[in-house]
Amino acid sequence: MGLPRDTVMQVAGRGEFDDMIGQKKAGDGRESNPRTLIVRQGLAGKMAEDPLFSLLLSTISKLLEKFEEGQPFVTKTVKELLFEGYYMPFFDNLTAVLDAFGLNSEEIWDAHLPPDMRDFRFAFYRMNETVDGPYLVGTGEEDPSDFGRIHLWHGRPYVFNEPWGSHECNAINGTDGTVFPPSIDKEDIIYTFVLHLSIHFKYEKDVEVGGHLGYRFVIHPDAVASTDVRPENECFCVNGECLGAGLLDVSASVYGKPVIMSSPHFYVPEGAGETGFNASLIHGISPNKDSHETFIVVEPSAGFILEARRRLQTSIKVRSIDGYRTFENFPAMELPAFWMEEVREV
Repeated sequence: MGLPRDTVMQVAGRGEFDDMIGQKKAGDGRESNPRTLIVRQGLAGKMAEDPLFSLLLSTISKLLEKFEEGQPFVTKTVKELLFEGYYMPFFDNLTAVLDAFGLNSEEIWDAHLPPDMRDFRFAFYRMNETVDGPYLVGTGEEDPSDFGRIHLWHGRPYVFNEPWGSHECNAINGTDGTVFPPSIDKEDIIYTFVLHLSIHFKYEKDVEVGGHLGYRFVIHPDAVASTDVRPENECFCVNGECLGAGLLDVSASVYGKPVIMSSPHFYVPEGAGETGFNASLIHGISPNKDSHETFIVVEPSAGFILEARRRLQTSIKVRSIDGYRTFENFPAMELPAFWMEEVREV
């Protein structure tokens, strides 16, 4: 059944991280600053899974290691790593090798490289300037509680590429987190749709922002709980691997790149379970509620946002890869790359 035309409107959406650059961050996050990261894990993993490349993995790894961009760790600017991308010249050599064996290199790269890497440039979120819609959202014309609620994304009431393991986990609930309906109660559970999933928030406490009373909502522990605590979250496991509390494998949403999203410093609310983070492998991790928790402060009568801080960390999923000497002895870990804070306030 279709929805009455005046009760919904279509919006284009926006790039996921368009307005994060330039906002408050941990440390100095200017785009020109260099960062050293391990970024080749995903490409190596995909090669290892492919029958053609797995036979040549040892030879290919030696070829890649001749290039700076082929090393396991590379140093590039924030802008290059996040959005602009940096060129990987070793692909030209691999292309020549494939062509010499009479293989169709263009078809092979189309099958193995994400769309935003077909020109042999890598960045985590290279499609930053593109919109991610269209969305069909409620106007609240007939039902105020429907204001801002996402009904359809790309014409479907669920995540269109279905990255998660059940209908419930792929379902779209709530708003995009920039607006909320009026008349919000402390007992309400509010939903936001971000990172290709719906996250629910619970009331924490009353706060005052700019002289206005607001209800502060924080992420519900169930939303980020480990499967040991909440077995229903098994639908967020990828390829049979369930990560710890607060860790989400979003590789299916970023064209197979081995990206793990979490709160900064792997912060999780009390009651969510263990993150599984191994402090002996990575130093400097110090989760703190005040600095690392995502929260929304809503004016309860009108539903507008008084203050919000969305804090997200991007980590790289590192696993050992047999036959690829660079990664053969790497311990399994989620290696933090960077974290960002998006700020909204009156």
